[in-house]
Amino acid sequence: MSKSSDSFEQLVAWMVEDFKIAESYAYVSLTNLMSTGLLCRADDGVVRLESVTRQWLDGGEKMMLIAAMHCRTKFVGEVLQELRDPKSVGQLRQVAGRYGLHWKKNNQVKYRIGWLASADLIDDASGRLMLLPDGEKMLDQLEIYRPSGPVSEERSNLEEPPRPRLQPTEGQQSPRLASTSSADELASEIREASTDSDNPTRFECAVRDGFQFMGFLAEHFGGSGKTDVLLTAPLGLRDEYRVTVDAKTTSSGTLKDPQVDWQTLVDHRAAHNAKYSLLVAPNPRSDRLLNRAELNSVGVMSAEQLAALCQEHGQAPLSLADYEDLFRPHGKIDPKGVQEKQRSIVRLRKLASAIWRQLPEITNRKARPTVGEIYMALPREATDEIDVEAVQELLKVLSHPLIGVVYDCGESQSNDRRYVWAGNREALRQRLDLFTEEFLDGEARTPKP
Repeated sequence: MSKSSDSFEQLVAWMVEDFKIAESYAYVSLTNLMSTGLLCRADDGVVRLESVTRQWLDGGEKMMLIAAMHCRTKFVGEVLQELRDPKSVGQLRQVAGRYGLHWKKNNQVKYRIGWLASADLIDDASGRLMLLPDGEKMLDQLEIYRPSGPVSEERSNLEEPPRPRLQPTEGQQSPRLASTSSADELASEIREASTDSDNPTRFECAVRDGFQFMGFLAEHFGGSGKTDVLLTAPLGLRDEYRVTVDAKTTSSGTLKDPQVDWQTLVDHRAAHNAKYSLLVAPNPRSDRLLNRAELNSVGVMSAEQLAALCQEHGQAPLSLADYEDLFRPHGKIDPKGVQEKQRSIVRLRKLASAIWRQLPEITNRKARPTVGEIYMALPREATDEIDVEAVQELLKVLSHPLIGVVYDCGESQSNDRRYVWAGNREALRQRLDLFTEEFLDGEARTPKP
């Protein structure tokens, strides 16, 4: 990749100019590279190479690249598993139905065949696809989802196919051994389904699943005259809010204004007594579309933005009150406020981890260190954008009896208050497990609307 400091839109323009391809094809190609985990969009909007992609470019390690794609995209390593018995492209597409991938065309299967064949893991020279010895070795290094039940042509016509939920492996050290996390899996499905115009229900369900993952009560309706998805944030009598969501797919990769019936979106909002309306679609960026959305009090979110929000929620979950900020603007959605809150949570979590790791060593050097002394002894990367007052507040939390990993010596009321390490790993795990079990017991797990 020759461009290293451009935004998504600038890269699309560069691909159109240099490779002489249509804008829609450039958009879909770049989106696919991001959904497979080869590229990422940083906080500043710049698209960058993922570390595994850079390693592949530097050293040519194809196995690592395929492992990374398997981590982020469904039915990659699983293709190797299925080709232990040779199959045709069509047969492989039918088998994909067992994994919740009910494709009506062979395009998605062909993408995966191309990746695996380029890495010399399968043979696609004839009409029958076969596993090669290197593919067999690769299988031994991957965690493979194994579905149950026979392949059924009838199931491929179901309106709302189930999708497997793959869980992450604890202590992941390398993409070779990692499975797809639920957040990354959802993000990949949202990106891919947004351009699957032959199956709009698939995208509607992906949008529902994405918001459900973020904590909303999400109902899928769809069909003529109905909103696609209804979101409810059960925050109590005065603060609960609803959002009607229209999910639009387009095979071109870019939604245009004539594809949206704005009055219908307004009617859906009124029918459900919803506070907000939202349109989710691939690349909805034309000025006319955004102006019409603003005039009709509709927020516009790209499929890429929703996918990124799911991934960010997996790292830093926010409350539904925080997420309301997403829906307040009319026209183009700006997630920066929500993203800043998530970055703050990540910073505090890293700081808490640094205190947990460093405090035993600090107290070995200095008896009963003050907050200021603890702050100065922490690694600079842990205190980046964090002041001593933030450390004081976090130490109060860590010393609370519910957590109790540090002990407040109670010798001062100022920032010179003193703390010592007071826990061990197993005690912390037991305390947090009991706390979680108590809070998530029974009906408290799912708030009622």
